[in-house]
Amino acid sequence: MAKYYRFIIPAIVSGLLLVAASAAYLRYLAWFALVPLLWAIYAASKENKNKKFLFLLGFAAGAVYFGYTVRWFFSINLAELLGMSPLLSFVTVAFVWLYSTLAFSLFWGLFSLFLGLELRRQRKWYFELAIAVSFFAIAEFLRTYFFGVAWLGSGSVLGFHWTIGNLAYLFTDSRLIIWLAPITGIYGITTVIAAANYFLLALYQKRLNINPPRRYYVAGAVILAALCFVAIPKSKPQNQPSGGQSLEYAIVQANEPSKYDLAPKEQLEIFNSQLELMNKINSADPKVQLVVLPEAVSFIKNISNFLGADQITKYFKKIFPGKEVLTVAPTRFIDENGKFRSRALYIDSQKGYIGFYDKRILSPGGEFIPYILKLPIKLLSPKTVVSFSRTRDLAPGKQNEPKGVDFAGLFRVGSAICSDFFSPGFVRGVAKTSDVIAGLSSTGFLNGNSAMVSQIQANAKLRAAENNTPIILAANTGISYAVDGQGLTAKTAQNKDSELLTGTIYIPRKKTWYNRFGDWILIPFFCVAVFCLINNFKKHGLSFKKVHK
Repeated sequence: MAKYYRFIIPAIVSGLLLVAASAAYLRYLAWFALVPLLWAIYAASKENKNKKFLFLLGFAAGAVYFGYTVRWFFSINLAELLGMSPLLSFVTVAFVWLYSTLAFSLFWGLFSLFLGLELRRQRKWYFELAIAVSFFAIAEFLRTYFFGVAWLGSGSVLGFHWTIGNLAYLFTDSRLIIWLAPITGIYGITTVIAAANYFLLALYQKRLNINPPRRYYVAGAVILAALCFVAIPKSKPQNQPSGGQSLEYAIVQANEPSKYDLAPKEQLEIFNSQLELMNKINSADPKVQLVVLPEAVSFIKNISNFLGADQITKYFKKIFPGKEVLTVAPTRFIDENGKFRSRALYIDSQKGYIGFYDKRILSPGGEFIPYILKLPIKLLSPKTVVSFSRTRDLAPGKQNEPKGVDFAGLFRVGSAICSDFFSPGFVRGVAKTSDVIAGLSSTGFLNGNSAMVSQIQANAKLRAAENNTPIILAANTGISYAVDGQGLTAKTAQNKDSELLTGTIYIPRKKTWYNRFGDWILIPFFCVAVFCLINNFKKHGLSFKKVHK
C-alpha cells in the first residue's frame, strides 16, 4: 500500500496548495501548486500504473480543491428558506456539496488519466508541456458544461457556463489578468498557470539540457520572480481614455434576507430603508445618470402595492426632477405562460419603462429544483416543493445574447444577474452591445456567505477585463462595487449593510480581441488532443486504413 501513498499524497498536497492559494496574499502558490500532482502523474505513468490509479490522482487533487471552493453550500439554511426540517436541510445541503465536488473533480481525474497515458510515450519535455496544457484547458472547458448536466432541471440552460473554481480567478486585479484576459479570456490565463507548473516540473527534473546543472537553480529563481511579478495586484483604476466618456452612477446596496416567512413589520422596515436610500440619490450626486438596485430586493414589488404604473413613473420623475436617469431594478413576475421569471427593469426617469432583461443562467437548487433532487424532496418533504414553487422556482429568460438598452443616446446599458457572471460566453454576448453592464447580485439564500461574495466579485472583475466593459454591481447581503474596463475596483462598499454608493466610471469604447473572437485560444488545444487521439489509434492498430480493410 505504501507504494501507492507516495503518489496519492503529492496529489492531495496539490489540492491543499490550491486551497491555500485561494487567500489573496498566497495566490503565488498557484504557480507551483500543481507540480506535486504533475510529478505524481509523470512518475505513475512511467511505472505503468493502471488507468484507475491515474484517474484517482487528479480526482483526489480536485476533490480537495473543489470541496473547499464550494464550501458556501453549507451556508444554505433550507429550514429558514423553505420551512424544511433542520435534519433534512443538513442532509440535502451535504449531498449537494458532495455531488458538486465530485462532478467538478471528475474532469481533473480525466485530465490525469489521459495525460498519464500520453506520458508513457517517450517525448521531449516541451511536447509533454504542450499536451499537458492542452488537456488541462480542455478539461476545464468541458467541466463548465458538465456541471449544468449534473444539475439538470426545468430551469437549466445548457452551455459552457459554470466556471466556478477556475484557477484564473485566483489572479484577479493582477497584471496577468490585465494583459491576458482581453486577448485570450479565462482559458488563456488557465493555460499560463498550467504551463508554468509543468515547466517548473521539467526544471525540477533537470530535463531542459541546461549546463552546468547549477544553472537550473538560477533559471528557477528567475522564472518564479517573473511569475510573482505578473501576479502582483494592481489597485489603481485606469484614467479616462482619450475620447472616452464618464458615467455618474449610484448603487443602492441592500440587506434584505431571503425568508419564506418574513414578518410584515420587517418587510416594512426594509422597504422604508430602501425608499430612504432612493430619495437620497439626487442630493448625493446631482449628476447621476445610472442607478442600480440588487437582485432579490422587493422595492419595485412594494412600491407597486401603493402606486399604479403611471404613478411609479411620476415617482421617478419626482426624485430625479428635470433630468433623465436610468434605473435598473429587479422584480419577479409571472408571464403570460404562467412562468415565474427574475427580471431587470430599465426605468427612464422621464419616459418610464424602456426595456427589460430576464435572467438567463439560473442557479440549480437556488432558482429551480434539479431532477436529481426533486423526487426525494417531494417524498420526504412535500411542503418544501410547494413552498419552493411559490417563491423561488424560476424559468430562464429567452434571450441568448440580450442587447444593451440605449439611454438618451449617451450610452448603452446591458444587465447580468448574479450567476450570469459565472458564464464568460454569456457576459461576452451582453458586452457586445453594451458600454456598461449593470450587475444585480444577491447572496441572501447563502446568508451573505463571504466565500461566495468574493467569488462573484472575482467573476465580475474577470468579465470586465475580458470585454473592456465596466461593471456596476449592486449587492443584496453582499458587497457592492464598480469595476472599470481593466477589471480593477473603482469603488467598493465597506461592509454588507444597506448603503448608497456614488461615483464616476469611465467608459472605454474599444472592445477587446476576446469580445470579438471568444475562446479562440482553445482551438490549438483541441488540435493537440485530436493529434494525440489519432496517434493512439495508430499505436493500438486502429488506424483508419486497417478499419477499412
